[in-house]
Amino acid sequence: MLPEDIKLKKLYKVVGDNYTNEGRFNENLLAASRKIFEKGSDNQYVPKKFNVEAVLSGLPFSLALQDKIYDLQNRINNLIDCNHRYWVKPENLGIEYFVTKWPDDNAISSNKRREVISFIDKMNLKEFDLSIRGYQVNPDGVIVLKGYDAGVIRKVRSKCMSNFEWLPKKQSQWVHIPIGRILENISIEKHKLLIKDIIVSESGFIFNEVVKKIHYIKESRWYMESKEYVSTVDLK
Repeated sequence: MLPEDIKLKKLYKVVGDNYTNEGRFNENLLAASRKIFEKGSDNQYVPKKFNVEAVLSGLPFSLALQDKIYDLQNRINNLIDCNHRYWVKPENLGIEYFVTKWPDDNAISSNKRREVISFIDKMNLKEFDLSIRGYQVNPDGVIVLKGYDAGVIRKVRSKCMSNFEWLPKKQSQWVHIPIGRILENISIEKHKLLIKDIIVSESGFIFNEVVKKIHYIKESRWYMESKEYVSTVDLK
């Protein structure tokens, strides 16, 4: 593992250990998590409408990765066996480079969008391998795949943040794929089963995905339930 990815592994661990060591979700964080959802006609939680813009890859990933994630979602779903949870649909799975607009930010002009995508295009990026090594669950019930990019995504993020001062300061430092959220606490026994599965996934859920495209997306409902592809850069 490259030094860039060793550092990333430590960042994942800091947050993941908060859950595995506690063995339970934080109720305040769960409550905050539920605020980005609303109840649907079937009384299940569905993502709320928000206007967010971001640069991502995936959307979709390869069918092989989609299928592998779908199987994992089903396995976790059976382990937790709870009423309130949300699973990201296969076609909506993505990996975020950076956000250009959060819901409360001012609208972004078309010129700014073009400048961002043009800047990325001129970086002449090549296709690269995204290595996925297990999953983790955070104290707020968020479930993510742990991705490692040999620094590629973080390089794009860093260069764009330096070049465009108007970009939001709030940005992820990870290279993760969100796959779902558990929206209520579960029994201690179920937490133990889940934590055991998380540990096993370190060596049991391994996948290398070739990233070939970068998209600029306008998202109008969380978790890409509603979105518009503004522009796409094909990697060399």
